[in-house]
Amino acid sequence: MKWQMPIGVDNFFDIRSKHYYFVDKTDFIRQLIDGHSAVTLITRPRWFGKTLTLSMLEYFFSIEKEAQSRHLFEGLAIDRAGADYMAQRGQYPVLFLSLKDLKDLTCPQMLQSLSSWISYWFRLKSGNT
Repeated sequence: MKWQMPIGVDNFFDIRSKHYYFVDKTDFIRQLIDGHSAVTLITRPRWFGKTLTLSMLEYFFSIEKEAQSRHLFEGLAIDRAGADYMAQRGQYPVLFLSLKDLKDLTCPQMLQSLSSWISYWFRLKSGNT
């Protein structure tokens, strides 16, 4: 099997299923679970893997991606951390929002884009598409 560098790939499913090189950051999931924080702020410089990290969290916690993510975490740090942690996989509703593609927008344009995104998800989840 030939492993590839994931240049520009920020989707956890693609990284794991297409056999890209991957630095295992899944211990972060254990830290989030153990931290019991009401709010977690994830800050990193540009091009430091924020979107990939959030994608990893979405695939781990999302109810909607539970079946799709079943094998993505096998052999990784969160899997080795124990069954109590893996029992959290696929148990929560998750909304994943990335602003990375909203470049060069004015503040009013950004607010309109955010409003459109929230409206879209509300209609989708309420069945009013």
